[in-house]
Order: sequence, then C-alpha cells, then structure tokens
Amino acid sequence: MDQLDVYFGQRTVGHMNVDDLGRFTFEYARSWVEEPGGFAISLSLPLAAGKQDERASHAFFANLLPEGRVRQLVARRLGLSETNDFALLDAPFYDLLSTGIYPRLSRRLAMKLAETPDGIPTRRRDWQLFAENIGVGSAFVFETVRRFAEEMPQGSRALEKELKDRYPRFTVARAIMTLLRKRSRWILQGLDR
Repeated sequence: MDQLDVYFGQRTVGHMNVDDLGRFTFEYARSWVEEPGGFAISLSLPLAAGKQDERASHAFFANLLPEGRVRQLVARRLGLSETNDFALLDAPFYDLLSTGIYPRLSRRLAMKLAETPDGIPTRRRDWQLFAENIGVGSAFVFETVRRFAEEMPQGSRALEKELKDRYPRFTVARAIMTLLRKRSRWILQGLDR
C-alpha cells in the first residue's frame, strides 16, 4: 500500500492511501480530528476518525488533477499512465504548477519543494536537495525538470488556442497558460544557477 500525507501548513491533516488494486482511501490524522482548528477538507470527506468512503476519497483527490490535454502532457512527460491518479498526485511537478495558479493556496495546501517563501524551487541546489530527499539521482531530477519546463510552454500554447477557440471569453485560461510559461522560464533559469 502506498501513502501520501496531506498537510495544512506544517500540520498533518491526514493520509491518502492506495492499495494494490488501485483503491483510494483517506483518513484524517488523529491530531487533526482532535485539534480545535481541524476542519473537513471537503463536504464529501466529513471530519471524523476512521477511513473515509473510497469513492469520495478518490473523487476528491482525482479532482485536483488537470484534465484533457494538460493531463496527457503531464503524464507523458513524467512517464506515467494518465489513468494513474495516485502517481500523478504524487508527482511534484503538478503541485509546482498549481501553486502558481492558485497562489493563495501555496502557503497552506501545496507541498513545499524549497526553502523559498512560496516553496517553489528557484535554484539548482533546491532540486538537488529534492532529489536527495526522495532518494533518486539529481541528474534524473535535473533532466526531468528541464524537459518538462522546456515542453510546457508549447503544450500550454496549444491548449490556450483550443480553449480560446471553444470559449472566447474564458480569460482565466489565458492567465493560467501565461503563468505556466513564466514558471517554466523561472525553472529553466534556476537550473542554470
């Protein structure tokens, strides 16, 4: 069984697990349930001790992932199946991008990958520490991050065009795609520092 921890700031909210059959479960940490400031992360996952409903757990966390072409691009670049929700949730690169899209969440919900205020790696050393922490070679991390950052702008432009054609007044998509390209440039600059 694989497990991902869920945090709110520095506090552990709970643990998401997936078994060998791909079934998701989420369970709030005892400390979170007993804490006066603890809260349910979703109406479908009420604050209570014990394992939450499998379908509600899977639906909530899978809904955090990108859809369509962006999901395909992310999965392909990470060498993952686009149907493997757990592996995609475990991929730090998606979280890296989502912290930029939703900056107000970065200090509370997103995983921190660096010691910068927003937790976003800006230097080569940040990625090296990340590689050490997860137990993989830094060359692999550098190569994967560089490839992802180099290809994200092209993918975001294609998606932006598709969204613009379908939804001409959907300006949020344009802002998100612009931010993805900006983050990609920052990542590439940071790898060279």
